[in-house]
Formats: sequence, structure tokens, C-alpha cells
Amino acid sequence: LTGLDRNRLLLRDLLTEHVPSIGYEPPEATYFAWLDCAPLALGNDPARAFLERGRVAFNPGPSFGTGGEGHARLNFATSTEIIEEAVARMVAALVQR
Repeated sequence: LTGLDRNRLLLRDLLTEHVPSIGYEPPEATYFAWLDCAPLALGNDPARAFLERGRVAFNPGPSFGTGGEGHARLNFATSTEIIEEAVARMVAALVQR
């Protein structure tokens, strides 16, 4: 649980610093981050754009039903290094636009 909390807050801090337009509220009882990418104008499925442009995979928000458009889901039950790399690839994907 301590590791999940550390990753939850690390993700918040990295997004705030590098991609502040992504909406993210650290969840209290899960290890999935719901990322509001609508402000990035990547379309209904930003997970696809991040995969194609940054080679980082997320769950597509639209697969979770109504309200999922413009969102992506990230599993932060992993190492801090992978979270750091994922955010770095997100930034690289946005630069490629």
C-alpha cells in the first residue's frame, strides 16, 4: 500500500510538472489513474495517440462507456521508473504533434 501511495503521488507530481493540462485526481482506493486528456485535443481516444506517437500504452477511456471519451486509464501498480518513463513518453508524444 505504501508503494501504491508513493506511485499515486509521483504520477500527480510528474503530470503537474510536465503535462499540467491533463486532469488527474489521485484515487483513494484503486491503482488505476483516470486521466482527463480532453484539453490536449487528441480526440475521443487519447490512448491511441499516446501509443502511436509515444509508444506508451494506456487503457482507452471510451472502452469504459459513456464519459470515457477524451480519457485514458493508467495502471500505476508498477515501478517508479516505469511511471517516469510513461510520463516522459507522453511528453514526447505531445511534442510530435
